Amino acid sequence: MSQQYPYGVGLSNVGSYQVSGIPYVTGTTAPVSSSAPVEIVFPDVTQRIIVSNTGLADLRIGFSANGVKNTNNYYVLHQHDGTTSSDYSKIDLRVKVSSIFLLSNSGT
Repeated sequence: MSQQYPYGVGLSNVGSYQVSGIPYVTGTTAPVSSSAPVEIVFPDVTQRIIVSNTGLADLRIGFSANGVKNTNNYYVLHQHDGTTSSDYSKIDLRVKVSSIFLLSNSGT
């Protein structure tokens, strides 16, 4: 290692950003209203998030409470059609975040 270009953590250090994710699984989380978002907080920063909508209402997924409530800054995961478990709506997000917010797209 050169004294002119010391090696450390942070920017210009690939190892600080090229990491594997730590598995995290949560069971059923039901946002039951269209006015109060549910926040899911992860123990570490994520690498990838997969959300499945097994309910009978569209689901908003966003990165802030105001984003899912007031603006169009969210993803919409359409409702489950109710036939089989293989028909669940899913979204695969490759994002580095510490939490996400879920909100029902309707009052049900």
